[in-house]
Amino acid sequence: MTLRLENKTIAVTEHRFGPKFGDLIKRHGARVMACPLQEEEPVEDRRKLQEFIRAVIDGGVDILVFSTGVGVRFLLEEADTLGEKVRFLAAANRTRVVVRGSKPAVVLRKEGIQPDLVPPIPTSTGVLDALENTLRREVVVAAVGRVTEQALGDSGISAAIRPDVPKMGPMAEAIAAYFVRDGG
Repeated sequence: MTLRLENKTIAVTEHRFGPKFGDLIKRHGARVMACPLQEEEPVEDRRKLQEFIRAVIDGGVDILVFSTGVGVRFLLEEADTLGEKVRFLAAANRTRVVVRGSKPAVVLRKEGIQPDLVPPIPTSTGVLDALENTLRREVVVAAVGRVTEQALGDSGISAAIRPDVPKMGPMAEAIAAYFVRDGG
């Protein structure tokens, strides 16, 4: 049997799964040079984490962004330690959830949380771009007058509410009518 990686040295920078990954590479004939570059360490001062959990439970968060599966598990373990895991999960289900990649999504789904937004590019920039695009579609923009409407249009934003008369009184009436019509 020919080993495809024979006479090759492969550097592995993974920390958590480095030994398993290294063993797999060795089975194909390569020498492995292990150099873990990063490792996750839980925060020692849990106060901010606990404040965060309580803020989510209290409805003080509009959008939750999870970037790692390890981070999601750590957060859920702390919520469980506080006796608040059930309430935290319920609150997270009422909140928009964004994930950066498949690993946090898998952990969340196991806990009954379906991510609302999974950016096509699983990077921090991908998350920001997806959030911006999503929020831009959801924000209702009111424009008073041609100049404001033109400035919005130049930025790729179209006004959803336009008063008949470009004054603040008619604008307030148009906004009220919009929200009554849409049930908001």
